[in-house]
Amino acid sequence: MEQKEIGTISLNTGSLILESGATIETSTNSKTIGGDIKIDARDYVRISGDSSGIELFEPGFVQDFYTSQLHPSVSNYKISGIYASSKTGVNTGLNIHISSINLTLSNKGKISTSSAGSGKAGNITLNVDHLNLETEASISSNSSYVNTYSFRHLSELQSNIVISGDVVQVLDIGGGKSSCQIYITGSSTTYKFLPIKVVKNMEALYKLSEQYDIPAGTIVKVSDADHAQNISYIYIKDLNFGPGIENWFEYDQMNALSHDDMTHLNQISGVMFDDIENLPAYALNKVIRVSDGGNGKPLTVFCSNIFSSYYEKNIVLVTKLKSYNVSDITNLYKLSNDYEI
Repeated sequence: MEQKEIGTISLNTGSLILESGATIETSTNSKTIGGDIKIDARDYVRISGDSSGIELFEPGFVQDFYTSQLHPSVSNYKISGIYASSKTGVNTGLNIHISSINLTLSNKGKISTSSAGSGKAGNITLNVDHLNLETEASISSNSSYVNTYSFRHLSELQSNIVISGDVVQVLDIGGGKSSCQIYITGSSTTYKFLPIKVVKNMEALYKLSEQYDIPAGTIVKVSDADHAQNISYIYIKDLNFGPGIENWFEYDQMNALSHDDMTHLNQISGVMFDDIENLPAYALNKVIRVSDGGNGKPLTVFCSNIFSSYYEKNIVLVTKLKSYNVSDITNLYKLSNDYEI
């Protein structure tokens, strides 16, 4: 569903007072994209109090029943403030800009930007001569997801600053991939990973490569309740051969083979064969545990053969494993020390 854009809230006034739960708000959800809030108050802005002191009429029978039986999550209680919030991960946040000589927040008064989705919260820009915060007043910018940001296109990602450890979600990466692609930014490059680890059947498994740019070596479990199956598959891909080759293979680690080092595997990787009968046994879609994968560390690879209609030959590919299971955080930190990743 296409999102509709809502305009910016702009106020140009001599002074602005928000009291007794009065608010100025903008927000974004899955259907609408809110605009920024821009306030230019020549003399002062005052934000104070909440709506608890407002006298209400006695509620009628229907109102009593509604609140006592249905327990609504939304109430009429409000804290005076200026708010910009995002409830979806698509946007990069809504901003608040305030210019004035005096800005005073008191008695719980708030200025806040927030993100409940995977996008980052917006910026708060204050251009004031005097700022006063009193009695539980606050100015805050919060996101529910730490170091997690979302962008519509790769161009938006490239125009924003990300640092080591950030997780970035991109909805449109091109090449017909319409679903979101997630990246982890490292210290000098960007690593891709698939956020889905389990699918319900083989049809859903094959659809993944239509939706995501999946890195080779990714393992996904197929939990097919209809056929009482629970089998893992590894994704193999190489774009260096003609238009590229890709496929899913059953990942049978119970019948894994063992090699002392990578010598034979390196010699056969990328080699084309006319007949699979000429392939060595370890090249017939096997999990191989290598004692020394480099630097004296063990390594797990998958040796596969894929038929290329472009070359009309079988091509052997040796792919490093991209998925690991660890029992706790201690073993996670030891992973790079114990294995060649």
